[in-house]
Amino acid sequence: MAITKLAAPLAGLRGTIGGITYSENKSATYAKLWNPPSNPRTVLQSQQRAFLNEIAQDWGSITASDRAGWDTFAALPAQALTNSLGDTYYISGFLWFVKCNTRLLQAGLATSDTAPVSARPGIPTITGIVYKTVTSVLYAGITFGAGEFGSHSGVIFYAVSVGGAPAVKYSGFYLATVANAIGGGATSLDFATQHEDRWGSPDNGWRMHLQVFAQSTEGLRSAPWGDFAQYPTP
Repeated sequence: MAITKLAAPLAGLRGTIGGITYSENKSATYAKLWNPPSNPRTVLQSQQRAFLNEIAQDWGSITASDRAGWDTFAALPAQALTNSLGDTYYISGFLWFVKCNTRLLQAGLATSDTAPVSARPGIPTITGIVYKTVTSVLYAGITFGAGEFGSHSGVIFYAVSVGGAPAVKYSGFYLATVANAIGGGATSLDFATQHEDRWGSPDNGWRMHLQVFAQSTEGLRSAPWGDFAQYPTP
């Protein structure tokens, strides 16, 4: 999918022409090749759909005052989002309600009727990536200082691991794991089991790309820390 900027006489163009579909969302106008819609039925997809259905129903049951609070939160400058063209945009209070509460459910926490009042976490400081096999046991994860995630509800891994992957990766990230309440004394987090479930065992030269977020107890996430490591790390 490509984000576009359309000028007259094409501004407002919608629909499919020559196999290319033009549309618009809160972020920007966009164009993409038309393909029959897919219907993935993975465990994560099924779980995500269940979360979205639950949270959408919850929006109708919260008070008008709480809904107004989410709308106010969504309009604050701190909630501005930026698309790939550098344009700033805002999403609705309902979408923030869905976003934050989905994140809370992913972390195994209860949803919240009220909008966040605290600032979002800062980008986590990750000291290293572990990607190696020791006595036939795969280790794939990150290291960090004690207390790095102690004040947050969780740390979220998005990862992609493929043979011959480029040094920079912009897409293909997969939700590898969500770790909740890992404790102030923890200094590492491993997701080798999820790696093997998704990609199998790595071969020499594979690169594991990571995006790591800190998540607050209100469902707000930091900007991502990102880097990669080549298998096997020292």
